[in-house]
Amino acid sequence: MSDNIKNPERVAAGLKATVHNPSVSEEAKHRARERLSEMGVDIESELSSRNAKGNSSSAATGGSGSTVEYALDDGNYEPSANASLNRDSEKTEHHRLGGYKATLNNPRVSDAAKDHAKDVLNDNDAL
Repeated sequence: MSDNIKNPERVAAGLKATVHNPSVSEEAKHRARERLSEMGVDIESELSSRNAKGNSSSAATGGSGSTVEYALDDGNYEPSANASLNRDSEKTEHHRLGGYKATLNNPRVSDAAKDHAKDVLNDNDAL
């Protein structure tokens, strides 16, 4: 099959994903809805018929033909902001101190910069 021939079902699936992706701009969602309409796909009726059946999940078919179900967001998920923040800030701090350690061994760095790096590392008990 040629690279320029696309499977219309896969194109429609990608456009539907665009419409439902919260990271996509409203302009892109609007263009995706227009293309779906041109293709004869009415996503509003599909969504309402799925909800009328009482489905609380969305199914997708994987490459092997298996069906994978995803729970729909009910809006009640609240991640622990502190756990993620602590992990990220700790990782960032390690990277920052690693940069200062690299400064000490870099021959292209001035003596003043190396002195500053030593001070920062000493203040953080990283030397």
